[in-house]
Amino acid sequence: MPRTLDTQPWTVPQLRRAWVERPDARDLLAEIHRLHNILRDINHTRGIIEKAFLEAGGGRLMALHQLKIMLSNEPAVDRLYADQPGTAGGAITK
Repeated sequence: MPRTLDTQPWTVPQLRRAWVERPDARDLLAEIHRLHNILRDINHTRGIIEKAFLEAGGGRLMALHQLKIMLSNEPAVDRLYADQPGTAGGAITK
């Protein structure tokens, strides 16, 4: 699935600086934060599904693997596991 924009993700310092320096953009930044939380929840749920499937004797599901790859490119998901090692669902490894 191709991305519509080919830009580098903003870093946490860039987002913080925009919050301080651009009060008019705070609604947009709040929406970005909300979407980051949704991505983290999706990745957590993906890990739970994968773990349950493997424990039930299943193999690797291609769709879950593709979802894992897609999420591994999102800095919000990477930051979650950098801050919380051992989180249920497992860290994404590249």
